[in-house]
Amino acid sequence: MEYIFRENEITLVQRQQWLAETSRSRLTLIYGPRRCGKSELAAGALSKVPYVYVTAGGKVPTLAIDEAKRHCYQRVGIEMPESLSTISGFFDVIIGESWTKPLVLVLDEFQEYWKTDKEFCLHLAKKWKAEKAKTNLNLVIICSNQEIIDELFFKQGAPLANQVDEAVEIKPLTITELKDALRSVNLSYTPIDLLALYCTTGGRPGAVRHLFYKGAFTAEAMLELFCSGKDDITHRTETYLYQVLGKNSDTYLSILQLIASGVRTQAEMEFRLGGMIIGGHLAKMENEYELIRKMRPTPCEADSRGVVRYEISDPSVKLWILSNYANRAARFTKEEPAFSFPDDFRTELRDLFLARLETEESIASAGTWWRPVARLHKRAQAAPVKSPEERDVDIVAQIRGSKTVILAAVEPSADKFKKEPFLKAVELLRNGSLKGKTLDVRLFTPDDL
Repeated sequence: MEYIFRENEITLVQRQQWLAETSRSRLTLIYGPRRCGKSELAAGALSKVPYVYVTAGGKVPTLAIDEAKRHCYQRVGIEMPESLSTISGFFDVIIGESWTKPLVLVLDEFQEYWKTDKEFCLHLAKKWKAEKAKTNLNLVIICSNQEIIDELFFKQGAPLANQVDEAVEIKPLTITELKDALRSVNLSYTPIDLLALYCTTGGRPGAVRHLFYKGAFTAEAMLELFCSGKDDITHRTETYLYQVLGKNSDTYLSILQLIASGVRTQAEMEFRLGGMIIGGHLAKMENEYELIRKMRPTPCEADSRGVVRYEISDPSVKLWILSNYANRAARFTKEEPAFSFPDDFRTELRDLFLARLETEESIASAGTWWRPVARLHKRAQAAPVKSPEERDVDIVAQIRGSKTVILAAVEPSADKFKKEPFLKAVELLRNGSLKGKTLDVRLFTPDDL
């Protein structure tokens, strides 16, 4: 399971390596969400060739350059000038050396260069365009932030627009791949085991490998390992969060705690935080850190207000928040469990169903629907409370080429399903946004996975 389900991606990277050696320089972009194994995949694909590795993450630039110079000499025998102190100068030496012999340069956490040293990115783009046809350099760029990826490589007029020879996107494992992985170690796995695997790993191959290496093949074993707070899988999640959030982590972690506990609108969060304005925090967590995502209901009226919700992008982050950050006093004294599984992970269960539906050719689009909520007045004395008679429609899926729309409730157990609130929500859609459509009303439980 070293590089499970990444065979095609590894082949693409290795093909670019061969072309860079036999033809001309190649630029390979490996991109995708954080912690999906991009660096690990590059290392595996290039394991049979000596390559120079430079990362911009977590280091002062001068220290990073000193480390890169030592690594360069050890790996490929190129001795850098002692006076060299910039990444631009380092790149110039590498591409200069590739005039006479094939070389490989891996630039990791490239989004950090764009944030802190745009001049280098522009210099690299100019140098690359001028010399790529005359050199044999396999330049592998690893980048995580989608907004910066578009700004650097894909938007019209971007510094490196049309310069990428191969773009390899790395995503979390799909529901089908997670099933296959779980089946390889536990032939009698249950749907709850599958949900637990998704919640503890977020679909990251490295985390899946770690759980299986530790012998955690069932939901009980996976959750016990993750929630112990002592295992490496937990420590990596915690380290990642504090690395990303930095000195303002308290506010960001508090926001994550509110979202994890079901407070998902900006107005409600600001009320719970004592009136603190968090618009800037939410934007940064969504666009720069990619810890949360902004959600709108499907269908969404053009003039709807108060409909935006926020959800945590990675289920393993939510699990860490609930098990190791929120309710610490109760957890320490063992007065009550930190969370209830799978009841507190209905959103993640819904996401698995949505992911499955999106792979079906008969489905044109799939989303979820909820009612708009009233905006809180600044002088409000209490946050709005959702009526027990109100319920979301967890899945709204349009059948391709048809007027039929699937409306489904997602429940961890059929015994806990309350029919009346859900049917009221269905009637609101039947008489509103979906008037004239044929509605196929269903209930999905884990057994349907």
